[in-house]
Amino acid sequence: MLPAGMFYFTLFFVLLHTSLNISAELLQFGNRHFYNKWWLSKTFAAYYNDSNIPVYGFLQTYVVQDLGKLGIRSKYVHATTVFLLSATVHEYILAFSFGFFLPVLMFLFLTFGGM
Repeated sequence: MLPAGMFYFTLFFVLLHTSLNISAELLQFGNRHFYNKWWLSKTFAAYYNDSNIPVYGFLQTYVVQDLGKLGIRSKYVHATTVFLLSATVHEYILAFSFGFFLPVLMFLFLTFGGM
């Protein structure tokens, strides 16, 4: 049985690193900057931003900038909107995959991620 840290690192390597690089190779995508040094992050917010650059860039471009165009300039509103959108999509994926809805991860990320 693998410890949780080793399992997480293996899952990260297989799902994100390998699959993103294979798809970038197949699509001949030149910019392969998919994540920063997330293992050196000091806070949860830095970890979330560093661990998945494509998702962060997508949310920054299509959610935060659109909220700014609507006149909403509050950084707190931007962060809350991005969190709720991301959490809803992740919970939908988990509910579809496992066949039941259990919003535990949403509340864990809300409580510990907000520290």
